[in-house]
Amino acid sequence: MEKIKVMVVGDNNERIFELKSMLQTDELVFVGFAKDCNTALEKVFGLSPDVVLLQCENDYESACTLAENIY
Repeated sequence: MEKIKVMVVGDNNERIFELKSMLQTDELVFVGFAKDCNTALEKVFGLSPDVVLLQCENDYESACTLAENIY
């Protein structure tokens, strides 16, 4: 069975590290992260993750815009 590829977008290094460690399972694989929306969009199209986790603590509008652009 192929693993589900997950990418994290966020600006909090500690949260990204926590999520990365939680994503190391038999079913999931952490494929990358981005710290800003411009980089994130490029990485999403380059890495083709199955799931993108948006870890936003302060900039909800940018996170929503990014989600719309990915969709």
